[in-house]
Amino acid sequence: TISCHAELLLLLWKLIDVNKTFRATICKKFDICQLMVCLLWYVYESHGDQIKNGILQITTFIILSLSGERDLGIALNAPFTKSFPVEMALFAGNHVDLLLMLFHHVIMTNKPWVKSLHDCLFITICNLSPYIKGMSMNTASKLIHLIDVFTSPKNMARADAKHITNVGLLVESFNNLIQYQYEGNVSVVYGIIRAHQCFERIEQMCSDPKPGDDPHLPKLHPQVREQIQINTIMRLLAALKPELEARPKGATETEMLSFLRATTLVGLLPVPHPILIRRFDSQTHTHAWVTTWTWGIIYLRAITPPMLDGNNIRLFRITAGDDYEKPPESKGKEKGPVPIPMPASSSTPAEFPEPEPGKQDLPPRPGYL
Repeated sequence: TISCHAELLLLLWKLIDVNKTFRATICKKFDICQLMVCLLWYVYESHGDQIKNGILQITTFIILSLSGERDLGIALNAPFTKSFPVEMALFAGNHVDLLLMLFHHVIMTNKPWVKSLHDCLFITICNLSPYIKGMSMNTASKLIHLIDVFTSPKNMARADAKHITNVGLLVESFNNLIQYQYEGNVSVVYGIIRAHQCFERIEQMCSDPKPGDDPHLPKLHPQVREQIQINTIMRLLAALKPELEARPKGATETEMLSFLRATTLVGLLPVPHPILIRRFDSQTHTHAWVTTWTWGIIYLRAITPPMLDGNNIRLFRITAGDDYEKPPESKGKEKGPVPIPMPASSSTPAEFPEPEPGKQDLPPRPGYL
């Protein structure tokens, strides 16, 4: 039995972080679906226990990094035929169905340490969305449930900048599915039409006040609205909702899906937007978290047999480049080492720095094992 899971995950992270060619190669030539199933299991197994938050974070970082590769998005369309021991609804779908349903399950647990990873999960979904084909009806309903929850009037009224960004990523994911994979995702289109009130609510929050608007819906600031591009979805609803409502009563779900599959939207939707893949290059704060977690692993592995003296712990700070700070010079007889306190870690991650176009760096994370 392999017991060095943390070490193996750390090794994989370092390989794909340092060697971008290696990352691209394993997505193109390796059985990447098998690796993703293992990574998703670690996400599921660790998300409910704060003690395992380090495993959850490093695994989420790995999946996010891999999602920047086009070959991964294509490979995940392969059918998933194995069993996955999780408490989720059974489905017959592909590997991306498994990923989306598991992400929905993890996000909806509403654990505080999972909330700090919402941005990573939503970026992953958005990166994969232009390549998803054949999403199952069950998975489509979970994706729509996510946007319905995140855009509820209560959540939007108290939304911070990160929440708005996550809503924008969800809307962009739906736009990608419609613009680039319409025929392969009519289940999503059907779900959007059935949940039209949710998207109409989003449009109202993103528009200027006008007579007849729901007074209980918050109005978003004009600068915030730019992050939520709802126009493509509303054009889809304007074109297909009346036609679907005009279908004979008693039409089955299969008949509705066949009708949508045979319907063309050429000339009805806006010009497809460029696909934006959010890549990232890990920077100082990412390396700082990984270093902290690594030394935590080393300390725990050295408890039996005892290799480190837990009674003689010295605090120190690791710095690099221009941030180097020399310790104060001692005068006279030394009274022992002068500890340099490490900055207190916060349970709330800092905001993302302004990324370069097409790149996204990870926010700093608190170091839990």
